[in-house]
Amino acid sequence: MRCLLKIIVLIFLPFWALSLLAQTGSKTEGHLFYQGKLVNISIDKYLYVTDSSDFFYIHVFIKNVSGNMLGIDLSNSRYFLYPNQWQFSDNDFRSVIDETQIIPAELDAKKIAEIGKKIKDKQLNMVLPGQTFDYYTEFNAAKPKSEDMVKYKYLIIAIDGQMFFTDGSNIEQVKCNGDMIVDRELAIPCPFTWQKIQEKQKILNRK
Repeated sequence: MRCLLKIIVLIFLPFWALSLLAQTGSKTEGHLFYQGKLVNISIDKYLYVTDSSDFFYIHVFIKNVSGNMLGIDLSNSRYFLYPNQWQFSDNDFRSVIDETQIIPAELDAKKIAEIGKKIKDKQLNMVLPGQTFDYYTEFNAAKPKSEDMVKYKYLIIAIDGQMFFTDGSNIEQVKCNGDMIVDRELAIPCPFTWQKIQEKQKILNRK
């Protein structure tokens, strides 16, 4: 009986190992964009499409690490992160940087008062401690061609934009222009398969 069991294990072990390897290989780690006192932000290393648009989308995850209720200001289309430029590369970083970026708002007394009023008036998207808010947003121009993917190792997506977060006592601004603590370059290994957006209510369209 034991000999029979060993034979069965030896037969199926290689198949089990290959199956496990395939499952592991199919998973893509998120790109850590920012780590702060109130939030950690990561971006999915998949690109997305939807049947209602010709654009492609990125998937952004914002985790509340503040320990308190967190307010996110999404009242302006420039108050979130979005794909600003893309290029193919054989390296996981850009060799040419020639993009135009937005000029972020100043976190001055006026802006602080504005955000304070918004959280008081319940105009912010609220996230529980330890929970994650996620959204999709588009690159509003031509997307990469599938035939070009086989020619390069990576597609590099440059992220731009800004975001404001508050726990009621503190305000954190995340910005791409002039801030060296964000990792703006999202490297997608090529070739890749476009993913379909299932939760269309999570799309934040640029205006």
